[in-house]
Amino acid sequence: MKLVKRITLFTVFVLGCLMPFIPRFHTIVAFSLVFPLLVLFGGSLLYFVWSLFDRSLRHAGFALVVVPLFFGSSVAASAGVGAVQKFRAKLYISNIESFKSINGNYPFEYPTSFGIQYSSYVNEENERDRFSLKFNRGFFVREFYDSSEKEWTSFGWGD
Repeated sequence: MKLVKRITLFTVFVLGCLMPFIPRFHTIVAFSLVFPLLVLFGGSLLYFVWSLFDRSLRHAGFALVVVPLFFGSSVAASAGVGAVQKFRAKLYISNIESFKSINGNYPFEYPTSFGIQYSSYVNEENERDRFSLKFNRGFFVREFYDSSEKEWTSFGWGD
């Protein structure tokens, strides 16, 4: 029974970590599974409280942990990926700015990886005078950096 619990918790944790980065999956969760998961959590909370008075229900704590583990791992994965991607993007920004100081223009293309996208923009004098970086942080949230403003902007559900 312990092995089954560990495998179940590990599977829930992995699915929770992957959920923010699979748009169709978190759309399904957000729009069709929120209420069933809330009912499941409420039911497992009642089951847990009942098990405090009835010692024959020893596994109620396990049922209480599953839903918060799923959502907690989703939020933690989204925050973790956001922090790592922003760190990587800041390294790209410093390299791109040093390229401009040497060559006078931003590069037409810049090799990025792991979901960070680079775009350069041309002004009226046909010079590449600004660039942007963007990446997906999960849960439909995109981070956007514009070199003309030198700041990050987050775009989410309603943007």
